[in-house]
Amino acid sequence: MLRRVPALILLACVAGCGSSATPPPSPTARVAVAATATPRAAPSQTAAPAASAPYRAFLSTLCTAFATRDATAVQGALPYYQYNNGVRYGWLGDGEGQTADPSILTSWLNQGTIRCKDFTPDMDGHGTLLAAGWPLRGGWNLIEMDTYGGVWKINDFTFGDQPTLFAAMQQAYPSPEVYRG
Repeated sequence: MLRRVPALILLACVAGCGSSATPPPSPTARVAVAATATPRAAPSQTAAPAASAPYRAFLSTLCTAFATRDATAVQGALPYYQYNNGVRYGWLGDGEGQTADPSILTSWLNQGTIRCKDFTPDMDGHGTLLAAGWPLRGGWNLIEMDTYGGVWKINDFTFGDQPTLFAAMQQAYPSPEVYRG
């Protein structure tokens, strides 16, 4: 029996590796992990960087599209690369999330009254935006944004409640700013 233990361990390791067709973990999973990470220095000890002009312009365009229910403009802000060829979304803490056809945005925008509330300044081509009024569980959404070839795009949508998502947002930068569109 003891000779079989190493073989069983090896079998378990190989079975857990998955196939090469499995997409890499989504950014939603990255946010879920970040929400449990050790916080950075307190905001009073860290000077908040100013958001760049291109990032502020992207936020303005995106928040206007949410408020006016312009799904086409939001779809235009999605990246189309490798495995991420649609709307990537999930709920904080529920794993990697899922990908849906971009047409789902029309349904979400028409059923909700989405308003941008807080954002983090852009750092190294990454930023987050917290928005309320989504017609999904929790009603709040933490939107991760990244630059692709120097152009701002939506990476993914993470849904949940305001306190939890705001805490996750603070992991990216401890001093989110209030969005004033």
